[in-house]
Amino acid sequence: MKTISYLFLLLPSLVFSQNLSQNRYFTIQYENDFFAATDQYYTQGIRYEWVNSKFRRLPTRYLLPDLGMNALNYYGLRMKRDGFTPEQVTDSIIRYGDHPYGGYTCIGHFLVSNDATQKQRLSTDFAIGIMGPIGGGQVSQTLIHKWTRNVKPLGWKYQIANDVVLKYEIRYDKMVFSRPKWIEMIAFGQAKVGTLYDNIGGGGLIRIGKMNSYFGTMTGLAKKGTAEHETSQKFQLYLFMQARGEIVGYNAMLQGGIFNRKSPYTVPNYAINRFIAEGYIGATAAYKGVSVDYFLAYLTPEFSTQTHHQWGGFTLKMCL
Repeated sequence: MKTISYLFLLLPSLVFSQNLSQNRYFTIQYENDFFAATDQYYTQGIRYEWVNSKFRRLPTRYLLPDLGMNALNYYGLRMKRDGFTPEQVTDSIIRYGDHPYGGYTCIGHFLVSNDATQKQRLSTDFAIGIMGPIGGGQVSQTLIHKWTRNVKPLGWKYQIANDVVLKYEIRYDKMVFSRPKWIEMIAFGQAKVGTLYDNIGGGGLIRIGKMNSYFGTMTGLAKKGTAEHETSQKFQLYLFMQARGEIVGYNAMLQGGIFNRKSPYTVPNYAINRFIAEGYIGATAAYKGVSVDYFLAYLTPEFSTQTHHQWGGFTLKMCL
């Protein structure tokens, strides 16, 4: 909790500096519970990110504080789409006591402010979007099941109703132990507020192997001729493990949107588990300006009649 407390004490002293990274990145991440041999709950998610110093010109930059003049700042745009289903997708009726069908799509403006000297990072993200049928969850899952010759999901007509997504996230990372280029232990605190999720939490990240410093650059990659490249290794291969605990205030993918309360089925407030834990384990391989992650994830039950859940995914990052 010390890291979480420091996160909020830090906010009043933040300033908006001009120290911008000249690296440009493109990232695509795909997650699906197919990788963990399941088909339930968090069924799939896809994320695209573009990082370019030009994105600092967007007016939403004033919602994205940085760590001051010693930090190197990475501004980007992010598109994210997630989909959720009950434990069984072949039922054409509402499965009471199970996870509702739901999905959302949002576009966000984000900043990763990296202070390599103090070994700290502040990440902020403001996003807007839509949940419900026009959020695209049904289309995405139906297509994936068709391409993989899987069963057709039949209950999407009972999904969470259309509503607006407004989302603001903040995360603070701080190094607690390291042996340069071989092992790092990092503590973090984070919070999410808005119409999609309201929660606060924290945890730790461990990285072991041949790697660039977590605080040396946003993605571990750097283009020749940039400041980050001076301390970068050409080849990286390492394992990572992350554990996180979270206190839950609201989850629209379970409880429905805040403005539109006409969803066919939602999980009642009394059934929501107010504390959840999540863990990741994976590996990263990188060469010059390209890296690939593969990971598996575990999540404890989010409501009283749910079971634990696993999924997997991969991330492709490119320095352009």
